[in-house]
Order: sequence, then C-alpha cells, then structure tokens
Amino acid sequence: MDDFLKFSQEHHPLLSFAIALSSIWFLRAVWRLWSPKGPNAPVYGPWYLPSFIRGMIAMVKLGSDEDAFLLDCLNTYGPIVYIPWPMAQYFVMTSSAINRVYATPQKTLSFLPIRMGMQASVFGTNHDVAHGSFMTTQAFPAHAKGMATLRLDEPIQRFIQVARGQVEKLKQRVVSSPNGEVTIDLAQWIGEVMFDAGLCAMFGPEVVKRSEDLLPSHKYSLKSGHYIFDDSFPLLASDMIPKSLHRFVEPVREGVRGREAVSKVLAKWVAEGLPGLEKGLIKDVTQVYLDCGVSVEEVGTLLLSDLWALQANAPQAAGALFTRVLQSPHIVKRLLEEIDNAGLLNTEKALTLKSVNEKLELGASCIQETLRLETSAFSIRIAQTDFMFDVSDENVKGDGSSSAVFIPKDARVVAATRAAHLTDGLWGKDPEEWDGERFLLEGEREEDRVRLKAKMYKEMRGFGGGVSMCEGRYFASAELKVLLALIIPTFDMQVIKPEEDKLGNYKPIKLKGVPFGEAFAPKKQDSRPGLGAFQFARGSDVAVKVRLRE
Repeated sequence: MDDFLKFSQEHHPLLSFAIALSSIWFLRAVWRLWSPKGPNAPVYGPWYLPSFIRGMIAMVKLGSDEDAFLLDCLNTYGPIVYIPWPMAQYFVMTSSAINRVYATPQKTLSFLPIRMGMQASVFGTNHDVAHGSFMTTQAFPAHAKGMATLRLDEPIQRFIQVARGQVEKLKQRVVSSPNGEVTIDLAQWIGEVMFDAGLCAMFGPEVVKRSEDLLPSHKYSLKSGHYIFDDSFPLLASDMIPKSLHRFVEPVREGVRGREAVSKVLAKWVAEGLPGLEKGLIKDVTQVYLDCGVSVEEVGTLLLSDLWALQANAPQAAGALFTRVLQSPHIVKRLLEEIDNAGLLNTEKALTLKSVNEKLELGASCIQETLRLETSAFSIRIAQTDFMFDVSDENVKGDGSSSAVFIPKDARVVAATRAAHLTDGLWGKDPEEWDGERFLLEGEREEDRVRLKAKMYKEMRGFGGGVSMCEGRYFASAELKVLLALIIPTFDMQVIKPEEDKLGNYKPIKLKGVPFGEAFAPKKQDSRPGLGAFQFARGSDVAVKVRLRE
C-alpha cells in the first residue's frame, strides 16, 4: 500500500491522465451502446481518433482495396458499421441485414432522393426537373414498364443484328489472315461490339451512325464523351467536389465536357423527332418528358442517364465472363453442346430473347457466377425517420435479446452486397472460386434444387436489390447470353499469357477444374467501389488468339 501511495505521488499527473482517459473511454462506450434512442452501430476506426480522421482512413482504404476494406469491416464490426464523415454512411454487410434493407418500406428507407439527386448532380439535369413530381408519377413507371421482359423482343433483335454483323467482321479478318488466325484484345473488342449493339437496341440505328460525329464547339463525340464521362463518374457520384470547383479538377472538368457532348447529341436527335426509333422505352420516356414541358436540352441530360446505364456495366461484365469461360475448357465444351442442342444458330431467326432465356441454362449459370464475383453494388437509402434496424442473423437462433441498432433520420444506409458475395456459406468452402456450373445445382434432389436455386438467385445481388434493383437486368443478361451463343461456336479463342514485364497488372484467378496459377485476369480498377461491374485496370486487357472453330 505504501509503495502504491509513493508511486501515486511521484506519477500523479500520469496516473490522473490514465484514470481520466479510462473514464472517458468507459462513458463513451456506454453512451454509444445505450443512448436514449437505443443502441448505436459501432463506429469505424480506433476510438481514440477524431471522427473525421477515422472517416478519412475508411475512405482511403475503400478506394485502394474495396474487398479488404469490406471484409475487415465485417470481421471487426459485424453486420453494420458507421463510417464517419466524409462518407457519413452506415454500411450493412451480411445477407440477412441486406435483405432487411431491401424489405424496409420506402416511408422509412427511401431510394428516391438518391435517384433524383444523382440525376441532377451526376448527369447534369436541372434540379427542378430532376426532382419534379412527374418523375415519380410518370417517368419512373414508364421506365420500369419499358424494361420489362415482355417489351424486350425488338430491342434484343436489334442487338442480335448488330452483334452478328460484328462477329462476321471478325470472322472475315480471321479468314483473310495469312495463317488463319488473328490476335485481339478481348475486352476492347467486346466493348466495341456491345457499345454499338446496345446503342442500336435501345436508341436505334440512327444514333449509332451519329455516335462518332463531333458537334460544333465540342471536342468529344457521343462515344468518346461517354467514356470520358464514365471515367469521372466516381468523383461526380461521391458529391464531394462542389460544382463551383469542377473546372479546377481535370478529370471532373473533362468528364463534364464529355457529359455535355453526349447530352447535346441526344438533344439534337430528340429535336429531330427521334429518327430511326419507332417505339420502345426511350421513345416512351422521351414523350413523357416532352408532355410534361421539359425542354429538349434537359431531355438530352435525362436520356444520358439511360445511355450510361446501358454502357457502364454490361460490357465490363462481358469481358470478365469471357475471360473466365475461355480459360475453363470443360465449360467451353459444355456450352458448345448446349448451344448446338438448342439449335440457336441453325437459322437466323432461331436466336431470340425467348430461346436464349429458355435454352441456355449453363450460360445463365456462368453469367450469374461472374456477376457474383465481378460486381459490387452499393444500394443506398436515405432514412426518412428515426428507426431501429434489426441486424440479427436469421439463420442463427438468438437468446431473445435485441440486436437492433438506432438509425437517425436523414442517415445514408448502404447495402454493401460485395461482402456477402465473398463470405456467405451458401457459396461453399471457397466463395472466391469461379464455378460456371454453380447455379445448375447438379446432383441435388429436384425439390432441394428448386429451393436452393431460388435462395442463390435471391442472395446474388450483382444487380442490387429491392426498389433500386437494376431495371435493365433482364436486357443485360440477354445481351450476355446472345454473345455466348454467337461467339463460342464461331471462334476457337485461346487466351495468351501476359508478357513478363506486364504481369504486375494481372492476378491469378480461381476457376473450378483449372489448376490455380494457370488462369489469370487483369486486376480491377480500385477507384470505382460499389458502382457495379468491375472494370479492368487502365492499360490492361486479355490478349486472345482467334481462329475459326472447326
């Protein structure tokens, strides 16, 4: 006792500080867990750091390695964590909690403020137009109706026609080459095919013809403008750079110029009466805008969002899909059998939306598995009121105690689907392995197969979920199936291993049935977390040797 008193007297300042620090820590922990409103979500980062420092650390880690960040959050904090300013968002990461985000009514968690806000801040639409009541009562319903499966037959036929023409062009290149083979950059070629085919499908052939024309006083065409705008999309979508500062940040400044070029081309096309497009989604929503008194210039900005959604994800998903399929010989063999048995290429009219949806079961499984591993969707909602959010695991029996956390009004809640895609037990012992046959559930009893397949499709959230689920998911899936049906039987494509000096841009990938280390893919861009299909790192592609299939 005397020794302790002596120590206390000699180290009084240090001891007092330690006691005070411990007291502050204890009181803060109690307040966070049991505030008057209810238990709060854990906050990201070391407790002793100021909130904004913790938020900055989170932002840097998310932007540099999304997977590592999300998995660390899940392992450290559990199903939900609050990320302080500058993000100021609640990240929800487990399947059960994500499903509850999607199931929460719009009056509690709403997507509409996000959808309308991005239309203004990202796509450049006038604020009053983007937030007009007609958007929710007329435009959004017309958009959803236009993307329903029953209305996609004609757009898919236009897509097939253009894609078939591009495949024929590559075929002629192979035939005319001296040794009967050519080498292509896979993602670039597929991107070009899908840009023109998708544009023709939704906007018609006339817009495709104009896509590389320059308007007076604009340095970008519709096509080049789209790509430069897409490069700036993460910065614009973050909403962290004030509009007044856009011209001082080069990627944003050029992105805005690209955005203006695309919207101007579309506005001119609208002013001329949408030549080349007689009916369909774009014509329907354009008519809604014009009937509601929206100017032609503003209609161009509204259609820009449709064009971006059409081109920003499906081509990237196609590149990832073919990168994996072509390096899985057993999958290629089974796809050839499936396409041949379905007779999809027997006649020009055999390839349709109905036929690819009904007869390409393995193709659909390959697509779903690619979307599971090669996408990250942040489904964002705004809390419309204070409420308690249940984050319990529906698969784990609890002790009856509450597992709800308090979410304040105006908070942003993010369903970070990527974490569940990489950890959920539904995906087996190695969720990071690409298994093109996963969704077939072969070997299961029929009743178990139906049940498990329904659960897998529910938990696979490459297109997001709930009211914000991508309305173009049926069209995008059909695009990918059509490409499989046209390309796999026509060409024998062999992936070429990258040169030694470029290996740093690539990573080995796990493919079921293929020894690890034999298959690879370009690393992804780390600057687009939560924005859908991953893009290959800049300057990277997959070189492919192309011959005609015997």
